[in-house]
Amino acid sequence: AIARSPSAADLLLYQPHAGRPADRAAIADWVSRVGLDADPDQIVITDGAQHAIAVAVSALLRPGDALACESLCYPGFKQLASLLDLRLVPVAIDRDGVVPEAFDTACRTAGLRVLYTVPTLQNPTGSVMPEARRAEIARIAQQHDAVIIEDDVSGFLLDSPPAPIARFAPDHSVYIGAASKSLAPGLRVGWTVSNARTSRRIAAARRATTYVATPTAAEVVRRWIESGDADRLVLEKRQAAERRRAIADRILGRWGWEAHPRAFHLWLRLPDGWKAEEFAAVARRRGALVTPG
Repeated sequence: AIARSPSAADLLLYQPHAGRPADRAAIADWVSRVGLDADPDQIVITDGAQHAIAVAVSALLRPGDALACESLCYPGFKQLASLLDLRLVPVAIDRDGVVPEAFDTACRTAGLRVLYTVPTLQNPTGSVMPEARRAEIARIAQQHDAVIIEDDVSGFLLDSPPAPIARFAPDHSVYIGAASKSLAPGLRVGWTVSNARTSRRIAAARRATTYVATPTAAEVVRRWIESGDADRLVLEKRQAAERRRAIADRILGRWGWEAHPRAFHLWLRLPDGWKAEEFAAVARRRGALVTPG
């Protein structure tokens, strides 16, 4: 359908660095479903969530800078921080995510001005931060003039997710979403939502990396959102997550583990005497792939 459309040739041309207006409008509609009101001008389209994180961090920090992250952190973010020569400062978490007092202390004592967090279905613990704590984390960020990079790539799995942190601190946040988990992994389309000043800086960072987001991929995402196919795919992903959780429960439940019923991953506690790296190595030799914490 895209190849036959009158605009097909236009997709092979250079596009605005932040993305085409129609694509940004569709994504603004998409993020409104999780409770985030965004103007299309606040959105920068990227080549996936990992790229969105990279350009957001590059826009806000310089090599050698420190930034806060959860003490148990998404592995891909640690790899990115190493690549960009950034110093990670772990902030304590509990069953509800980032501990507000720990974040406040990090801002006051370490002078941190950026926090990266996954508040919904956190990777790797699977926790979901309650809305009241999100508001508190936002208040602390505003108090210290800090910016929260909020990675929400898995929030679509919840029927009624808590409001994003960005809703409570729109001028102190960069909200990140993507189509890779919600629609298809090979569909490398992500986005950031931030205030006008930060969006311009992120757009400049995306220009310096991949110049523009792949127009044909963004066109697929726009069409799926507008046609309702995206909603159907999200529903199928939720159902698949529940089926896989049931399988995991049958196989691993007796050893005790933690995860939200819709999470794509779970946190398994090892018996005394095991170290995570050693366990992963033994499991690999037995034919099971396990990611150590």
